[in-house]
Amino acid sequence: MAKKGGRLKNTLLKSTAYTKNKNAKGQIIAQVKKGPSMIAKKDAVTIAPPPPPKKRGNVKPPYSHHQTMLLVGEGNFSFANSLISNIYVEAPENMTATSFDTLEVVKEKYPDAEVILNNLEESGVTLFHGVDASNISKCKPLKGKKFDIIVFNFPHVGAGIKDQDRNIMANQELIAGFFKSALQHLNPNGEIHIALKNSHPYTNWNIKLLASNQDLCMKSKTPFIPSMYPGYAHRRTIGFDDRISTTENEDLMRGAGADAAAGVSNCFTFAFWRLELARKQSQKKQADGNESE
Repeated sequence: MAKKGGRLKNTLLKSTAYTKNKNAKGQIIAQVKKGPSMIAKKDAVTIAPPPPPKKRGNVKPPYSHHQTMLLVGEGNFSFANSLISNIYVEAPENMTATSFDTLEVVKEKYPDAEVILNNLEESGVTLFHGVDASNISKCKPLKGKKFDIIVFNFPHVGAGIKDQDRNIMANQELIAGFFKSALQHLNPNGEIHIALKNSHPYTNWNIKLLASNQDLCMKSKTPFIPSMYPGYAHRRTIGFDDRISTTENEDLMRGAGADAAAGVSNCFTFAFWRLELARKQSQKKQADGNESE
């Protein structure tokens, strides 16, 4: 029998090979489509106007203060702060927020974190630092605790790996470890949420495939619009870098095209739940449908 590590590596390699082939096809298509969009009209050629911004409709955050929530991988804790100011106002005690970095490193990397952490603590949010998202139980106070929702926003190893394939595999290992660890702390009907940019290289991580290896399947996909979370300020793993971003969430807007002007990023929150639960729900719907006929 192959070792568990070997199976994971094979999965990651297959995933990387698949996306490389997909990218190769995409590059060929891109070469064909290269240049401005043209519309031919008899002898005249006109340039097509840019597509209008996408309409997201009445999109709302996929959270409720009735749910017990565990946040992992927080940077400056502004996401947690936004939730307790807007969604968890009535029940901040239902939230536990954690960072991979120690408290000292958090304060060093994110100058705005200290004020935010003070507010969270005063509000009744449980805080832990030095928590590995791929080994949550290593944090003794969290061992054996269960949550309705476990959230990891914009995960990244932040190791500065230049080789693209190695970078993808390193992040896939992080996500795979997170899924496995989070399941140990998830209530039977709970959900695991991951927010990611919908662009290269993040799409190459194939998080749906990694989830399926842990008997998880995608339940929903909700646009991650920064304005839905007032006060949220995205930070990279390395900390805020004004050479990359000049505004709070510019990094998330990059690549969104015309949507960026409307405050819509090219990011989504992917919600996963247990495959067994999804099957039961599907069977129940089918049975209810048969009864109504």
